[in-house]
Amino acid sequence: MAGAPVADFEAKRYIYAWPESSRLQAALQKNGKNSDRVYTMPGLKINRHFTDRMDDASKQLLGRHAVRPSVKQNMDCVGQLISQGHFRAALNITSQILTSLKQGFEQAGKPSMNTVESFEVWACRFQLLLAVQKYQLLNEEISPFEELDAPDLYFQYRSSYASLGYKGSMIPFSMRLVHAEVLRFTPYPWKSMQRITKLENDTKTVISELTNAGNPEEQLIAWKGRLDAVTRTKARILFFLKEYQTSIGLFHELRNKEDDPKKSEQLTGLLVRMSVHVGDEKGANRYAEEMTPQISGNSYHHHKSYQSVFYGNYQNAQECLLNISKTREENPRIWNNAAVCMLYSGRVKDALNVLCNYKGVPPEPIMINVSTIAELTTRKSEAQREMFDRNVDRMPDLMDPAAMLLVKGS
Repeated sequence: MAGAPVADFEAKRYIYAWPESSRLQAALQKNGKNSDRVYTMPGLKINRHFTDRMDDASKQLLGRHAVRPSVKQNMDCVGQLISQGHFRAALNITSQILTSLKQGFEQAGKPSMNTVESFEVWACRFQLLLAVQKYQLLNEEISPFEELDAPDLYFQYRSSYASLGYKGSMIPFSMRLVHAEVLRFTPYPWKSMQRITKLENDTKTVISELTNAGNPEEQLIAWKGRLDAVTRTKARILFFLKEYQTSIGLFHELRNKEDDPKKSEQLTGLLVRMSVHVGDEKGANRYAEEMTPQISGNSYHHHKSYQSVFYGNYQNAQECLLNISKTREENPRIWNNAAVCMLYSGRVKDALNVLCNYKGVPPEPIMINVSTIAELTTRKSEAQREMFDRNVDRMPDLMDPAAMLLVKGS
């Protein structure tokens, strides 16, 4: 099956660089030439739309539809929906695009045209499925890609591409990251470590080959950024597997080699939160002390509040967070944490007022706490309903009204 030429391939050749798999080498050796045999045959595993649960909740509670953007069925509009947090609507468009490419429902296992563009649609869909926590569906739909090593995933195997001198893998790097991580949502989560370790080694191989070939520095920087993304994914997997200290150690290494002071400070803040989560008193104190108000600004005081919470000093944590709120900081985590500290200090009504006065689009934790705290006051669910009515048109379809205690879960 022929594939269309890739725009500006020569300028992007380094992006597609990837070590040849043993399956590719065996296939090329056996055939003695390029082939068009199809090994990878993906298809959708679901034949229905992802519903907009926030819109359903709006109809049930307010008697009206939530305002939603009107978009076309293309990947540019998928990107627009993603930027607005409408992940479920974006997933529906990927379903329609893949169906038009003959990779829709019940098409898995049947030959179809695999191209750079179709793989980009799948990569985007897999990231969205990961984000909306549809792990079983994700594992089912990614399974036809096996270990991302099939011959037809490489340019040099496809006669139409090989004739143009193309070489490398057509698989987007973002798909490789999801492919490595997705196994942690199976009965065999440790197998994700095998995949991420191989991905790490292959990425290092590409960097070495590009370095030896004398590729421009900006291309090496791009690949080193990919290696950092692999390290982050590896650290996230390890944290999920309860290998806390190893995970923290990887983030510590990333922090130490980060040249951008602001990004380094953000990683330090992450290390504070991770240390608090695992009960590492010394680590939490050390990383909190390494933060500086000159670089972090309000984030410095925010993480100082984590330190106070660690010791059960909710009054001090509350003071740190309220000082930040006076600067009109719109980070919802700060407002939410301030309300929780007030609640633990016995100031129930003040806690509710803080949450209700939040000016941004309230995320799920704020909506949940509005409902929970309101039940302790005379306002009951009135406060939450008012907040929902005020913000539903700005709330992304990614949010879950049942998790926010707006409606009963199905």
